[in-house]
Amino acid sequence: MNKEALIFPGQGSQRPGMGSELLREDNPDSIRQAAERVYEEGSDTLGYDFIDICNPTSEEDKRLFTTRFAQPALFTTEIAYLRVLELMGRKPEVVAGHSAGEYAALVAAGSLEFGPGIVLINERGKAMEEAGRQNPGQMIVVLGLGLEKVREICEVLGVEVAVINEEKQIVIAGRFADIEAAKDYIKSQGGRGRHLENISIASHCSLMEPAKRQMELLILNAPITNPQIPFIQNVTGNLAGDSLDVKLGLISQLVKPVNWVGTIRRMVEEEDVAGFVEVGPGKVLTGMNVRNAPGAPSVTAESVIFPSSES
Repeated sequence: MNKEALIFPGQGSQRPGMGSELLREDNPDSIRQAAERVYEEGSDTLGYDFIDICNPTSEEDKRLFTTRFAQPALFTTEIAYLRVLELMGRKPEVVAGHSAGEYAALVAAGSLEFGPGIVLINERGKAMEEAGRQNPGQMIVVLGLGLEKVREICEVLGVEVAVINEEKQIVIAGRFADIEAAKDYIKSQGGRGRHLENISIASHCSLMEPAKRQMELLILNAPITNPQIPFIQNVTGNLAGDSLDVKLGLISQLVKPVNWVGTIRRMVEEEDVAGFVEVGPGKVLTGMNVRNAPGAPSVTAESVIFPSSES
């Protein structure tokens, strides 16, 4: 039987105003109240006003573009969308999340409750931001070159593959000077490098080792249970067998590449996924799936909830 998968974007997808479409006064009460409950619970748990963080009222408020605040704000917004989709009867059959999106995917899989989840991802955001201060670096997306060529470049220049988004859209990470040198070299090899927006650290590489050390025990002791539906992990692109698999994957992905191509292929080829809903702000993953899964249509949660939406 063909299945519908829910996929959850990671850091970089956050944007000012995210989630506000769920909170509009002209929405049905059920939609607005379901979203409000999520934002209220997240704000009460951490002591932040997440509606305020997601809707900055001045250009000086940059919290949404810092790792510390972006990750829990994105997580909260994704769960708000998830709760509304559940009201509409769109129950997930398979789930995956891109990087930080794995935490929301685990909530959808019945493996992690929202309260402990927002505490955990809040600690992740803080740990990664601190690791970025200790080991400053940056990320660029490499366009037009295949994985093997990008790996060769990384080996020569001392940078690392961080995310495999598409066959020829690969993110690399490393120290500032090394990434700038790689950007010039990539151009000489017929590709191009573009800096990632809304990400201020070098994620998914060895520069995040301090964050891994800080998060390891927190993740191992977290109340994460066996997923109730198939949960495909980023690092391996495989099905998580049990809660220990989940925890080890969350630890590894701090310093290892996100294999999004492998994740989507597993969902389509082995989990019988015939369609995707991107649960969160924007449509980054939906755009990738045009190439990663051309035979399985992808839509955004916003377009499901508000059919007249252009998203």
